Amino acid sequence: MNASPAAALESHVLNNGPGDGTLVDFKVWPNGWFGWDYGLGDLFDPVGSTPPVSTIFRSEMHIRYSGPTSGRQAFGGAVTSMTGDATSATSHVTLAPFEFDITQVLTPLLTDGVQTGSVLTQTYQVQNTSSSEYTFEFVRYLDADIRLDGLYDGGGRLLDDGLEILFQTDAATGDTSSPIFIGITGEGGILPTTARFEVNQTHILNNRIYLGQPFLDFVFNDGGDADQIVDAGAGYDVMLGLRNAFVLPAGGSGTYVTRTIFATTPEPGSLPLLCLGLAWLARSRRRR
Repeated sequence: MNASPAAALESHVLNNGPGDGTLVDFKVWPNGWFGWDYGLGDLFDPVGSTPPVSTIFRSEMHIRYSGPTSGRQAFGGAVTSMTGDATSATSHVTLAPFEFDITQVLTPLLTDGVQTGSVLTQTYQVQNTSSSEYTFEFVRYLDADIRLDGLYDGGGRLLDDGLEILFQTDAATGDTSSPIFIGITGEGGILPTTARFEVNQTHILNNRIYLGQPFLDFVFNDGGDADQIVDAGAGYDVMLGLRNAFVLPAGGSGTYVTRTIFATTPEPGSLPLLCLGLAWLARSRRRR
């Protein structure tokens, strides 16, 4: 059974608003989860006249380090610190045999110097404190409930200048055009060549994650074409899942980075605003 982390962890509110492309009342927890406010927060202000809209039902991290046939567990542990300001938060989480230093930073997504969205970058620095090598995997998943046009979403998978993005839109238009576009990335460790991603119905993908089943590397309701985008009119309650694998030697360390992209893609069949912003994001990723 899923449960909100709010009962066990103290959240921190991020805010880079007001104005187009900003996020307001965006609560994050020390383990990197966010959402669970049932339409009362996580407000994104899209470019244009549309007022700020609640966007996220839940975003979570799951971890597995007991072998490929075991289930995955919700990522969390003993929180020894959490501090922050309006656009960033840092925390330390212990999940034996690992120590995690987590930073969560909210930055603008710019197009020609104008803010057209926001990016939440969450970085997990992990240290293996044991005397043995550990293999583990991180799974990032997102269930965005963009409260504009009902429950049925669009979504899919994009590759932009080497950056892999799974995304959701408020409605299935057959492309990425939407007043609100929300994408996620998963970077670091070993990028699996199979069972890397899945875009599927929420109840199906949620169960697959908890049961430890492999991802199917497909977009449900994509139809017979190769664009990896939910077909027009074939929307559903979309969930996104991305998997990264790690091998840490005794005393070794690693870094996992996941980004959540909030943007507006107003023109069907093209991505003029989004691609310019994502080109910057891909460049900043290569500079790390």
